Amino acid sequence: MSQQLGSENIRVNCICPGVIRTTFSKMLTDTPEIHERITEQTDLRRVGNPDEIGGIVSFLCSDDASYITGENIVVAGGMPSRL
Repeated sequence: MSQQLGSENIRVNCICPGVIRTTFSKMLTDTPEIHERITEQTDLRRVGNPDEIGGIVSFLCSDDASYITGENIVVAGGMPSRL
């Protein structure tokens, strides 16, 4: 999509979150055995918080990211991604 929309100055990026503490991930974060496995696989040894995703969204919407398009940005605390 970035190739199709770039000429119209529309940027297209994708945020690929790891496990973020939300209602959607509650079963993962509230089950001690699963939570432990997740944190063992994450370099930062914790799950993320919604504001940590919000920061990258704000950045991508700002003029500071005006030359970024067509990117997949992994925000996963160092958990290996399979993109």
